[in-house]
Amino acid sequence: MSYCSFYSCYLIRSLQEGHSNKTYVGSTPNPIRRLRQHNGELTQGAYRTRKLRPWEHVLVIYGFPSKKHALQFEWAWQKPLQSRHVKCVADTNFFKERLKKSSNRSANSVLTKMRAAQLLLNIVPFSLLPLKLRFVIPTMQVMFFNDGITLPKQIHWSVGPIQDLVKQNTSIEKDILKAFVIPDTKPMYCYICTESIEKDDALDYVLCDQCTDMTSHTSCLSKAFSDQGIPVYGYCPNCTKLLVWGDLIKASKLRNKLVEDGISFDLEEEPLLDQDDSSSSIIESDSDSTTSSVINLTLLD
Repeated sequence: MSYCSFYSCYLIRSLQEGHSNKTYVGSTPNPIRRLRQHNGELTQGAYRTRKLRPWEHVLVIYGFPSKKHALQFEWAWQKPLQSRHVKCVADTNFFKERLKKSSNRSANSVLTKMRAAQLLLNIVPFSLLPLKLRFVIPTMQVMFFNDGITLPKQIHWSVGPIQDLVKQNTSIEKDILKAFVIPDTKPMYCYICTESIEKDDALDYVLCDQCTDMTSHTSCLSKAFSDQGIPVYGYCPNCTKLLVWGDLIKASKLRNKLVEDGISFDLEEEPLLDQDDSSSSIIESDSDSTTSSVINLTLLD
């Protein structure tokens, strides 16, 4: 089973004088290195942004369960009004109306891309994913949440440099692995069904990262979190902390990676180079299969 630490989509804007409202949307597992490519500091790809260098990060959306999810979101963010997910939304929808108004003035402005993100994050299937937003420029967070804009409960946001975010993400993953390799003298039992759990069957269970007493079979907690048919979020049955289903599954995948490899792996390892036209191979389908795959991959890819 594949595991990637950081699937993300990003919005950058030009720092060239007179072009600060020119933007570019892309996807990458390594936003820091990708920006260096856009700015010509590294080779490989990013040829579409050469003329308006240098660039800076505005917003990074991360937490996608797979590369496929990130590419689907990237395509929709680049061309929101052409996305079949947006076409299904009524023209009277608040987010869609705002997006159309700004798109008519400038399809690639910062404001238009912010409004496109607002819309996408509030419609299925993206509204069901365990996504997180990182506003690199503080004023952009103010712009995004202007007029009382809200997001689904499981989608969180923060403000700060991308470098700090990547370090924090790496630290969280290392903590998960360190806790996993500590020898257990006590047997594990499911908090819900009370049946035994095998520690090395990493994909068979999830656990609360706040309390140490709630470990559950994946299937048991999935049923408890599936009031709407699809597990999105719920509350720890022991400590009542809000738990995001996708984050629980990601942690299980990380532990499973350790089990499969037999040893720990370098969480800071450089991923493969991104290709500037990576999204060109992802074409939106008119069938329901795309939506189904988004939901299924959220459970267990």
